[in-house]
Amino acid sequence: MEEVYAAIQNKNQTLTHAFREGDAATVAAVYAEDAVLMPPNNEMFQGRPAIEAFWRQGMGLGFRDIQFETLEVEAREDVAYELGRYRRKIEAVTGNTVTHSGKYITVWRRTADGWQPQRDIWNGTGGVDIERAERSPVEFNEPAAAVDEDVEDEAVEAAEVEPEPVYEEQTQVVDESQLVEDEPVQY
Repeated sequence: MEEVYAAIQNKNQTLTHAFREGDAATVAAVYAEDAVLMPPNNEMFQGRPAIEAFWRQGMGLGFRDIQFETLEVEAREDVAYELGRYRRKIEAVTGNTVTHSGKYITVWRRTADGWQPQRDIWNGTGGVDIERAERSPVEFNEPAAAVDEDVEDEAVEAAEVEPEPVYEEQTQVVDESQLVEDEPVQY
């Protein structure tokens, strides 16, 4: 069991490093050739080319950092599963850093190339932390136009809209003694 645990930890370190480098090809190469990736709120991605394309897109959106915490590994012959938690950071184009935590389960298979993820699924465990980037104010070449307060007030008044009425569902209580067999209940 220690050999399997050590192999999984080694692959997780390879993944962590590859994500930091933005290397989707290395991330995909960790997976078995016919592996299936099952990200939340998405379709399944089968095979290394599809897995690489998925991660390349994520890296293009700023996903560059992940940490794994293995909680449990169980192995039987050539198959093992890993249960764990992750914490990932995404550097948004706005400069903000989004941190998200979750849980995962990975099914590993012993291949000629060693232990490789065969099935990988994860989901979040709650909120998202956002570190806001400090940005300098935008500078314009032209001075801002003066705003006519009367025009601004008219625009605000025009924007005010009556709320839609709220309809409550109405139900009718029927006494079971009033029901006649084979007759539909009318509401």
